[in-house]
Amino acid sequence: MEYDLIGIGFGPSNLSVAVALIEKWEEARLQGKRFPMTRICFLEKHERFSWHPGMLLPGSRMQISFLKDLATLRRPSSDYTFLSYLHSQNRLLPFINRGSFTPSRKEFADYLTWASDKVRQHPIVTVLFGQDVTGVEAIEIGDGRICVASKDVRTGIDSVKIGRNLIVSPGGQPRIPAPLLPLWMDQSQKRHFIHTSSYVTSIPQIIETSPGPLKVAVIGSGQSSSEVLLDLRSRLPPGSSIDMIFRKGSLKPSDDSPFANEIFDPESTDFMYNLPHATARAHVKHEYMNTNYGVVNPTTLDAVYEMIYDQKLDDSIAARYPDSENHLSKSTRINLLPYHEIVATDYSTDVKLDLQNILTHQLISRSYNLIILGTGYDRRTWIRQLLSASNTYQSFLSRVYFGDLKPALGAEAGRENAKPLSLTNSDMMISVNSVAPVITPPTRSLSPAESIKSETSDDSSSTSPISTNPSSPRSTTIPSLSTYTGIAPSSLHLSRAYRLLPVQEDVNFKPSIYVQGCSEATHGLSDTLLSVISVRSGEIVEDLLSRYSN
Repeated sequence: MEYDLIGIGFGPSNLSVAVALIEKWEEARLQGKRFPMTRICFLEKHERFSWHPGMLLPGSRMQISFLKDLATLRRPSSDYTFLSYLHSQNRLLPFINRGSFTPSRKEFADYLTWASDKVRQHPIVTVLFGQDVTGVEAIEIGDGRICVASKDVRTGIDSVKIGRNLIVSPGGQPRIPAPLLPLWMDQSQKRHFIHTSSYVTSIPQIIETSPGPLKVAVIGSGQSSSEVLLDLRSRLPPGSSIDMIFRKGSLKPSDDSPFANEIFDPESTDFMYNLPHATARAHVKHEYMNTNYGVVNPTTLDAVYEMIYDQKLDDSIAARYPDSENHLSKSTRINLLPYHEIVATDYSTDVKLDLQNILTHQLISRSYNLIILGTGYDRRTWIRQLLSASNTYQSFLSRVYFGDLKPALGAEAGRENAKPLSLTNSDMMISVNSVAPVITPPTRSLSPAESIKSETSDDSSSTSPISTNPSSPRSTTIPSLSTYTGIAPSSLHLSRAYRLLPVQEDVNFKPSIYVQGCSEATHGLSDTLLSVISVRSGEIVEDLLSRYSN
């Protein structure tokens, strides 16, 4: 079967696209019109719908209003809104009585699952779970088709889907600090590491199999690291300890004020995209980083400080009455290590971290049973699947969107009204997926107009910048993307409607390819968040349908 649209991933972004398409189909049906897209397929690696199961901590709350759901900002009367979900579950009035616009994460995750089940019942949508996409290529016949290869995660059976259009919404892959990468990739050391994305699903077994107290390091200073710190203290065996390691001088509060929050409005996407050059967009992004990256919700921040203060109170009581029964040895000890970065690692039975104070350059070494990484996500790993190549072969898709990669990368072949999306990962962080590490350090010097930092969380700032100079005592030579794919891409060109634009205007390739959740540098901070998914999905669907009509 040939599909009108194939979607890679079926998280909230592509779920919202499915909702927008269904509603357009319903409109056409009621008007007695033919709808051009009746065969839509989404491929999802997980075996069922799930939304951040590893961070569904008990009592955790959403950071945004429930109105920023799959549909409300685009179509308030939609049957797929959070309010429709509450009404269908007979909880609308109880939710109103709560007096809050922010539901629990558990409830919002259930809403998304409810919407997923509803979408999958519609005749124009097919969702195939348990399909790990292994490659994307073009078929050069007629006006072109897109071929998506996938592998069944249970049976290992390969399959191929043919589509007229593609939308890539793969989510993020854990970002691993470069000094920790060798240990992370070593299967024998896997038991020593958790990324916060899998914390809730992994930590119970680790604690159950622990023979005694644990020494734990939490890397990062953002919301996820702070929530894990609070939860972990109540879970660990008596006598355990937790070091929170980060480069900043203290945990910082997120700016949730009304004016600052306007940066997440759909109008801000227009503002960001229409800025005259990349330097201006980078400036705005940097200005508003404290709304989302490497910062902590004030409520969570207060809870962390209260926990540390209570520990100091216990210390004072124990010092005043040294002969009394000391309960401190039974509680988990929390230590904050600000202004520290990881400069080296080693392991035997435990993992040894060499830490350096970034102000005094003093070195200390600590050993840990468990490392928990609150180091954020990499949003660019889809490039490996979309524009694959080898040393002897350049894929048709990479020629379409990059041009001839030998010797130039097509970086200067910009299109009018298109914005270059830099693929350079300037802070040397590593993205790891199930197939192979995609490592993207700078491959050439970028002009100020081209240099846009990739979407990285300041949670990763507890690791040292890695020198690529072999003579440096702290150097780590990191291979470029070409080590794995044979190419070293610099930029793609992206339309306002999130559509990739070919290098040449007259290229004979008609399928449209859209990307979601990986264009912060061109479309603003809201791109990786829930804030604009309902509006963005509408924009993508409108653009896609307009190309059919043309």
